[in-house]
Amino acid sequence: MWCTRCTSPAALVTFCAGLWISNLVLVQGLEAGVRPGPDCEVCKEFLNRFYNSLLTRGIDFSVDTIEKELITFCLDAKGKENRLCYYLGATKDAATKILGEVTRPMSVHVPVVKICERLKKMDSQICELKEETGLGIGGPMEDESCRTEADPAQLGGGVQGLCRKK
Repeated sequence: MWCTRCTSPAALVTFCAGLWISNLVLVQGLEAGVRPGPDCEVCKEFLNRFYNSLLTRGIDFSVDTIEKELITFCLDAKGKENRLCYYLGATKDAATKILGEVTRPMSVHVPVVKICERLKKMDSQICELKEETGLGIGGPMEDESCRTEADPAQLGGGVQGLCRKK
């Protein structure tokens, strides 16, 4: 028999239950490791997009070239991504410059997740940036101006929503 310690059916059930639970914990741990957490979401998304743009354009992966490209890439950044560029020192008004902490690892193709983890250790504000979600103030519909007015032509004082592009 394969198990010399399992002399009774109860011991066998206990042994199998222990294996099942430990396997379940291991699988859940692996799943949790695969899914990216909400931490550093702006950094990860922005740097992934930047890295992929370098690859698709066939840019040389030297430190100097990556730095110039990152500064150019940051010119089009808006909102939270612009704030990230500010923290990295890729904007004209930035007080500090830690671009080397991005360009050096990226030149040897270090994964963006690792770069963002290192940046978090240097400046925790980088990973506190969160993507704007929902349709609230400053959300995705900030290009439209929407207001609600009472419609005097309707009986009962109904409300009519008016939206117009700026």
